[in-house]
Amino acid sequence: APSKNGTTESAQQCSGIQTTPNYPIESMTPATIATQGTGQSTAISNIKNVLNQNKGVFFTFFAANDADWDAFQDFWWDNNQTVLWNVDALCGASGTTSTLSGHAMLVVGYNDDDADPAKHYWIVLNSWGTASGRRPQGLLRMPMKMNYDCKLNISGYSPYSAFQFQTLSMTYEVPSVKVVKSGNGSGRVTSSPAGIDCGSACEGDFIEGTVVTLTASPNEGSVFAGWSGSGCSGTGTCQVTVSGGAVTVAAMFS
Repeated sequence: APSKNGTTESAQQCSGIQTTPNYPIESMTPATIATQGTGQSTAISNIKNVLNQNKGVFFTFFAANDADWDAFQDFWWDNNQTVLWNVDALCGASGTTSTLSGHAMLVVGYNDDDADPAKHYWIVLNSWGTASGRRPQGLLRMPMKMNYDCKLNISGYSPYSAFQFQTLSMTYEVPSVKVVKSGNGSGRVTSSPAGIDCGSACEGDFIEGTVVTLTASPNEGSVFAGWSGSGCSGTGTCQVTVSGGAVTVAAMFS
């Protein structure tokens, strides 16, 4: 991440990022959050609605000229994370496509506890580290009562929207264990940790890496004949380790 003096810093080395458990993405759909032309209160409500679904909000802003871009960098590096960023100072500024700068951050929450609405703010995560310790969580505060219709005067583009709020709707491949019962008999299969009671619930989702123990119990008049699939056999308990996608185990009752 760029720093004020042109050097770089990272709070976490790539080699230190935990990669398990992980959940492969099945689908990803971008969506623009309606904030322009809606009125301030509706814009705020729409952003809150996304955050309340435990989703991040991708916030992009544009600075029309070098002076405004430098002012944002000065704000980031010279203040602690309790100071409100005067984001509306960007509005109405003039520039060209050569002087236009853009930056994206992630809105991760909000605070509207104060009785004074002017003190309500978005909690925004930047990628520029901790500002030499002044921002220990890498955050800034941005007023909720901002000008969501903010425009810039960029040569050849009139008007030019300064702000955009977006989010992603995503689905993930959640690891699961599935039990398939077969044979002429009947019985029940349960799991530890809980999640399968087959019976009726013959498939359960588990955190990747979880060791799931399956236990078969034949009904009266039936016999458990054994396991097959995913390395299980015999008539004792079956242990499987969840690792991506679905792990399928067959249980035969006779």
